[in-house]
Amino acid sequence: MAEIKGSFTKIGFSKSGFSCCSFWKYCEMGKGNCYYADNEIDSEAKEYCRCYKRYHAEPIIKKVSKQDDLFADFNEEALEDLFGGFDENLLDHIGE
Repeated sequence: MAEIKGSFTKIGFSKSGFSCCSFWKYCEMGKGNCYYADNEIDSEAKEYCRCYKRYHAEPIIKKVSKQDDLFADFNEEALEDLFGGFDENLLDHIGE
């Protein structure tokens, strides 16, 4: 029996990824199901097919903090002292 290397799938697709296979019409360039997985030929193929992953990957969701959350740990008076004093000092030096 042939030795199977770790960087390739069961039937020889590269695990570093590939753009599409000869059954691109079957899956409609990744929009549908994978031919190799549906026919139990190579269940890993769809995991490395970039066309399939484009339509079937989990979306990356980033949590965006609200402005209130950004300053929740700061004391309002301390911020006013810091920025209020900065503004006053800056205005004193304009035009020098």
